[in-house]
Amino acid sequence: MKPIIRIILVPYLMSIALGGCAAQHKSLAAATTIRPARADGQHAAKMAAPRPLNRSFFRKGHDRKTLAEDVIQKVINSPLELEFPARAGVVLLGSPYKRGAYSALVPGDRAPQQLATELEKSDYFTIVSDISPHLASGEHIEDLRRLATRYRLKYLIVLSRSFADHSHYNNWGWTWATLLGIPLAPSYTVDTTGLFEATVLDVKTATFLFTAHAHLRAKADTRPFSIEEKLAATQRRLGTKAATLLGERILEKCNRLAAAQKKNGSSALAQAMLRKE
Repeated sequence: MKPIIRIILVPYLMSIALGGCAAQHKSLAAATTIRPARADGQHAAKMAAPRPLNRSFFRKGHDRKTLAEDVIQKVINSPLELEFPARAGVVLLGSPYKRGAYSALVPGDRAPQQLATELEKSDYFTIVSDISPHLASGEHIEDLRRLATRYRLKYLIVLSRSFADHSHYNNWGWTWATLLGIPLAPSYTVDTTGLFEATVLDVKTATFLFTAHAHLRAKADTRPFSIEEKLAATQRRLGTKAATLLGERILEKCNRLAAAQKKNGSSALAQAMLRKE
């Protein structure tokens, strides 16, 4: 090779080689800078995903006031975490959450026990305890949580009921004009309607899973003696029947929640047990 050609080609070939190395170095540098960015993005997305609640955001005496917007959004957007099978209890309330709201049972009132029996038929609850009203105190929903904690319960079913009396004298009332009709004719109609409500309280988070209602009515003609006792007995029978219906509806709603979370791939729900058919 002639000297002049060598002088021209050597610098040219060296510039091409150095350029290729520089381009390769830039591509490697870009790859190393992109990977951490992608990893940081995945970590940020994972950290930003809402988590199930693990405590109550409702302080005693403050839940009737306006909640902070960030608390509202956190509670609403957090995923629901079911903890089944679980211990639960049934408490009967006669009025809203105030001192003295806990309703004492009267002889023959089997509604709370019937509801507990229905719920224990499923795999969701290992035991459903009756709650003694004599152990309850306080005037706030947080006191319900404290009572449930003493029983070591994860869920509390708050049962309430109200009745409307429509009893009246019926068309047999004309028999009162005769002496024979007074003791024998069914001249009085016992007519009562009842609204029964069962709300499932998550003790850990102080939030409600759902509420189930049952509307029932009982009507019967009877003789106009011991009317108050007959009305009370009729309402107790309605309560027992309503407890059976509420138990079925609660388990149906638990099935829906469990199926929905299992479909969404919730790891907590994957362990939830569906009710035996």
